[in-house]
Amino acid sequence: MNERDLAIERIRKNIQESGFHLYQLLPNSTPGFFYTIGLTERIGAEIVLAGCGFYSPEQLVQIVQELAQQFTLDGDFEIKLKSQGVFTFHEVETTWSKKLLAGAIDYYSNEEILAFQVMPEQDKMTLDVPDMTEAYDPEACGGWRWLTEPWPYDVAAESKAVTNVDALLGYPITEVTRWEKDQWEMFSGAGPEVDPADIRVVPLATLIGEDDSLEPVLKLDLEQGIWREDAESDWNAWD
Repeated sequence: MNERDLAIERIRKNIQESGFHLYQLLPNSTPGFFYTIGLTERIGAEIVLAGCGFYSPEQLVQIVQELAQQFTLDGDFEIKLKSQGVFTFHEVETTWSKKLLAGAIDYYSNEEILAFQVMPEQDKMTLDVPDMTEAYDPEACGGWRWLTEPWPYDVAAESKAVTNVDALLGYPITEVTRWEKDQWEMFSGAGPEVDPADIRVVPLATLIGEDDSLEPVLKLDLEQGIWREDAESDWNAWD
């Protein structure tokens, strides 16, 4: 049995045992995302959760699993989870589903998989959550543009940024230090004051794709840092 057949068998087994298979794509040059395979057989559609950096990776797994168990096409497309808030479901435009749900498309041999995007409440809507109700447009989807566009910078496209939830909520990044060749710290507010629970590791490409005023951070040497007062201010070198 080849690798693909083994993967198909594993998916089929998970569907039989749990009602769905949860597929996770880790962040690389684009944010990470989750989608189900198998809900099509029960309710006629799959669900996909993309980005949502407000939540920790562990919380995201729990959220998708709980929503997959509760979502139906007969409901009001809104589910409240006791510990994580209210989530709504929005039909995914096919140009997005064809790019993100490759495993489901392969499993069902069908490029027209119906899918619904899981969206958090507005106060938890981070900049890594795309709008998949509209056709995919690399010029309009921030850090998701690298799904199709070539990475134009000299650093690795898979470089990571250690950041905080405030930065992902859209507050300007004001402190940056490059500690390793492919890793930066990029915080909104004072780094030492960030609650450890609010630390997230995301693709550097996500932040650059959303805010081109961050491009100077790409030229930092190792252990070099810069800071600014706000998004309109010039960058300054640490003394």
